Amino acid sequence: MFGRSLIAVAGIACALLTAGCTDADMANLGSYGSKATITCYSGGAAIYKDESSGKVSIGEGGSGVYYRSSKTGRFVHTYADCIVEQE
Repeated sequence: MFGRSLIAVAGIACALLTAGCTDADMANLGSYGSKATITCYSGGAAIYKDESSGKVSIGEGGSGVYYRSSKTGRFVHTYADCIVEQE
């Protein structure tokens, strides 16, 4: 509950202070902690698909994404080209 309130305050502050937040910035704030579907590709073909239990983060220097899998409960760090779709 507190986390959602903090996100709302951050979104309002972003809108009031900068008036330059894009739809993507607002969606990013609003989806914090939401489940996501991760699909990774190689040579144009899907090679991996999974679901996160919550937030998906970008690795240091843009080296892939990492998250906790809702299917296995394990920590996953991919280094492939992935598309992350938040619910």
